[in-house]
Amino acid sequence: MLDFTTTIIGTIIVSLLVLGFLLAGWRDFLLLFRRPTARLGTGLSRVWSVARVTVLEVRSQRAWVLLVLFFIAFSIFMLVAHPFDESDRIPLYIRTALMIQEIIILVAFWVMSSISLPKERERKTIVTNATKPISRLEIMLGKIVGFSVSAGVLLVAMGLITYVMLLAANRNLKARAAEEYERAATDYRAKVVEPGNDKPLPPPEDKLALSKEGSLFAYNYIAPRPGNFSVIGRLDTSVSPPMRWLMGGTDETIIYRFPGRIAIPLSGVVGVPGSRPAFVFQFPVRAYSRNITQRLQIRVTAYRVKQPLQSEEKTLNLDNDFKARWELDRPDELFSVINPLTGQIDQDLGEIEVRVSCPTYGVYLGVFDGAYPDAKGNMPPGANFNVFASPAPGYFYQPYPDPVVEGFQRRGSQQIGGQDYSAVMRGENPPREMGLFRFSAEDLKKVHPNGDGTFTVSMFLDVDKQKNEEMETRATVQAFSAATPNDQVSRDVTVVERRRTDVTFPMSVLGDLSKPRDLYIALYCDTTGHYIGATANSVRIEQPPSPFALNLLKSEGVLLTEAALLVVICVTCSVRLDWPVAMLLAALAYCLGHIQAFVAGLLSYGGLTALNLTPYGNHGATYRFFDTVTNNLWKTLDVMVHLLPNFSRYDSMAFIVDLRNRPWENLGADALISCLYALPFVVLGYLLIRKQELG
Repeated sequence: MLDFTTTIIGTIIVSLLVLGFLLAGWRDFLLLFRRPTARLGTGLSRVWSVARVTVLEVRSQRAWVLLVLFFIAFSIFMLVAHPFDESDRIPLYIRTALMIQEIIILVAFWVMSSISLPKERERKTIVTNATKPISRLEIMLGKIVGFSVSAGVLLVAMGLITYVMLLAANRNLKARAAEEYERAATDYRAKVVEPGNDKPLPPPEDKLALSKEGSLFAYNYIAPRPGNFSVIGRLDTSVSPPMRWLMGGTDETIIYRFPGRIAIPLSGVVGVPGSRPAFVFQFPVRAYSRNITQRLQIRVTAYRVKQPLQSEEKTLNLDNDFKARWELDRPDELFSVINPLTGQIDQDLGEIEVRVSCPTYGVYLGVFDGAYPDAKGNMPPGANFNVFASPAPGYFYQPYPDPVVEGFQRRGSQQIGGQDYSAVMRGENPPREMGLFRFSAEDLKKVHPNGDGTFTVSMFLDVDKQKNEEMETRATVQAFSAATPNDQVSRDVTVVERRRTDVTFPMSVLGDLSKPRDLYIALYCDTTGHYIGATANSVRIEQPPSPFALNLLKSEGVLLTEAALLVVICVTCSVRLDWPVAMLLAALAYCLGHIQAFVAGLLSYGGLTALNLTPYGNHGATYRFFDTVTNNLWKTLDVMVHLLPNFSRYDSMAFIVDLRNRPWENLGADALISCLYALPFVVLGYLLIRKQELG
């Protein structure tokens, strides 16, 4: 509701500014496209004349020193940086280069564009319309264009320096990788055994790939959407869509999310057992071992998404129908309590997450995907859920569909285990985990086929060798469509750690692209004692790559849009203010434009809760007073930051740090939004500049 109110307030303010501009400056606006006399150009040519003078002003201030400063700072970093893995070196260099450029450009043009107009007013180098045939709008636009062009020229030069230095770093990287691979291969041929190992280790294949390919890429690919990556024990393809099964006795965990505003009456907080708010669980169960000696249990954790540290945990026994009920000890910390006086919820505590794992070895738990209700709120037939929230007897809330399933996490990735080494040594045949990647049907329409009627799936995976270190990590990759889940195409591959591994599948796996269905990619680890580390973007459908130099230029374009918007704000602030105040005000606008997400978090917690001041029991009058005051403060701050440009959207490091090509539409969206952000500031600056004599 507050975001809607803020949008209305912002729209009204911008509309009033534009209306004032049209009423007061329509003549100046038309002059941009007209010639006052035959010997004078249009207003656009006069804008460029002012911009050219501004560019000369920037040059006279020795702006080339910024290039030297960037070169020195980046060179020092390249000399002292020692990443843990060599494949991370180039992405680290790219991130650092763009960060240094952003700091230098923004600081330099924050100062220069804030000082320019006040200094010219002080020196009386700007005169009024009466003595010079140039409008105030043209002066202001010329300043903005001039500083923006100067920033663009410097960014292009910095980008060229960055590209040349990255080429040199990439060449050295390939040479070092080749040297390390050859040294390891020599030791392997000579049967050299390292301390702690009884067998010589084979040369690392990732070093061989790194020596051949380097790390300067601009990949184009289609990745699974968020939440469409799971680590599970089994997949049932006899149903549509295929059903996931969680393996008991592992770290696999199902995450269910419930919407906020699940209300409970005040009497439910202190109700008698059997009537208190609870979660109700139900699972289909299958055995994968004949020696199930434990009672079938699930371990559950519930918490609010906003405050995950305040959680409740419980281990439950499933009954003969594989169901369980968990009554909460502190339901008011999860569910929103209805005020008996008003009949309304005083505070929405936000969404709830419930995590479920199974400590019982030898069984699978089925994961129901659920479904979304229709426009009338009715569930489609056959929509099943594993868990329901029951705020009161007879009332049930279902979670969001498609719960996320996670596996064991290590170094930021989830591990897909091969067969257990100890169980294999005992002669058993334990099941393997599976990484399941689901690609949305809508995204499959963008798949670009290869010339031989196939498409390419690439994998960027980590490897963790607990046993059999001398062996290569082998994996099986299966692809099938949700329309024909039993028509699976399998490929056996060798996993090269942290390097791209390509697998091709026939286009027929995708089915009828005029009526596409989801595509599933299943990944197994075939080597006993090895684990494959993966993230949601580890498996993706490759598209034709783009030149890295062009990708770097796009990132420089993002920096330019950010710098140009800051220039607009600085010029607007300096129209009537002296340069120290203009700089301070522009810096404040820039900082506030970076904390929208932070302020939204404060507002979601509300009041003193955002400061982690939440006493238990009844809240006294003093607490309620300061809670109201701080809550109003967060609302006011939220309105302020939403009326200013959102500078946090300008992320020049996105895509390129992951060696991924930035789409043109992303850069175009940044440029368009910058123009929309700049419009009210240009209008405001013009209305202010009309109210004073410039001479």
